[in-house]
Amino acid sequence: MTRCIIVEAILLFIWLKTMIHYHQAQNWWNVSPMQHNNQPEEQSVFPSKSNLVIPVIQEQVQVDKQWVETAKIVVRKSVSQEEISVDVPLTQETYRIEHVPVNRLVDTLPPVREEGNVTIIPVVREVVVKRYEIVEEVHVIREKKTTTEHREITLSKEEIQIDRKPLDGNTPS
Repeated sequence: MTRCIIVEAILLFIWLKTMIHYHQAQNWWNVSPMQHNNQPEEQSVFPSKSNLVIPVIQEQVQVDKQWVETAKIVVRKSVSQEEISVDVPLTQETYRIEHVPVNRLVDTLPPVREEGNVTIIPVVREVVVKRYEIVEEVHVIREKKTTTEHREITLSKEEIQIDRKPLDGNTPS
């Protein structure tokens, strides 16, 4: 409402100022209709005592944006923890060592070999004839055992709470 009254007052002021400027420039009260450009009275653009010319004014609008604080936001973050039970599969690998006597003569040095999950490492000694006698073999046996263990695990969870507080005179939208 206040803005409307201010706009009307400004427009009235502009109109009055335009009228005064127009009349001063034309000196309309001292000019007779026939004195200006020798035109007859009905074609005169100057007002006579019975005919007054009023300029037409056009309004123009200029729109601007302005940041207006309407509310304040309060954000709260809380962390909660929860204990849960889970079953975790665990694999355990063990090795067992066995000494296996062989006592066999061979011509070349035998390599380490694998048979399934057993690694065989030959243990040799040199004999005078330049032949090798396998005294024993060391068998390294890999055994896998998978078990399930029950464990307690703590999980964290974040929660957000937003509170909007409107400023005086504003309603939340």
